[in-house]
Formats: sequence, structure tokens, C-alpha cells
Amino acid sequence: MMRTNTEIEYKTLVTRDQFERLLKHFPVLKTVTQTNTYFDTVDRTLKALKMACRIRVSDDSIVATVKHKVDQGVMEYDVDLEEFDANVFRRDEFRRLFEEIGVSEELIVVGNVKTVRSTVDEPLGELCFDQNFYRVITDYELEFEVKGDPVAGYRRFMEILELENIPYRPSISKMQRATA
Repeated sequence: MMRTNTEIEYKTLVTRDQFERLLKHFPVLKTVTQTNTYFDTVDRTLKALKMACRIRVSDDSIVATVKHKVDQGVMEYDVDLEEFDANVFRRDEFRRLFEEIGVSEELIVVGNVKTVRSTVDEPLGELCFDQNFYRVITDYELEFEVKGDPVAGYRRFMEILELENIPYRPSISKMQRATA
């Protein structure tokens, strides 16, 4: 069964030192390892449409997701899986979504990112400390997934960054970095 969610998040790339210093300010709720496998058409139609398509395998779940930008954030379409299955995007619920936007080509794997994610519950959302590995690159990213008011969420994210005088520089998505 497909779930939908409008995701509002703020994120910024940081150095390893900034990442480690800021992490000391928070009690980590949980740390998981997740691997995202990204899909697109051969000619990168989804990327051109500002969409992302992935299967995320984490310590406790496997989820197929299609994302696309909307006025207030990113609309997510998720389906839980029992096992990794790239054919999931041929299922009716995803096929209808792709047909609506005029995408009929086969999807291929275009990249992978392994992430070690530590999460912190905040009153306005979830703070994620991500260490990402793709190709021969390791990067560090802070994400704040807002629940509720995006303006209050933005202010809280700025307060978090100010704890260690970290400038906010919006970062491109993990998929974009991994497939660049």
C-alpha cells in the first residue's frame, strides 16, 4: 500500500569537524545504516523533472520511494518492501504516477549512497546527522526534517547551526551528489 507525505527539510553539508562538534550537543536517539539505490531513465528524465526514485535498505526496513518537488517541500510516495526489488516501480501505483508525468521508459540504477544516520528527536522535527559514502567520496550532512510549521522549523535549524557557528548553505540531494 502506498503512503504519501509532504517532506519539508533543511540541510547543509558540513566538515567532519563541524559534524562531530555539533553532534556533542545532542543525545542521539538512534543510529542506523542505510543504503539508497537510485533509479532514473537512461536519458535522466526523472532528474530533468526534479524527481528522485530510490529503494532504501536500512537496518529495519526496505522502502521504495518516488519524490517530486511541490510548492511546500517534496511530495513522497512510499511503498514498504519485504526484499529489494527494482521491479517495484512497475507496480500499478508507481506506474500510474509515472504515466501521469509522461514517463514510460525503463528505470536503471544510476547510483548508490551508503549513509550512517544518527537521529535526534526535536519538538519541531527530526535532526539527522548523516555520514555519506558514494563513489570514492565521504561527506557529512545535517538535515532537519520539519514536522509542522516550516518557518519555525527553519528558525530552529538556524539555531542548531549557530551552536557551532556553522553557516547554512543549502545542499543538493544525496542522489544529485552521488550521480553527478
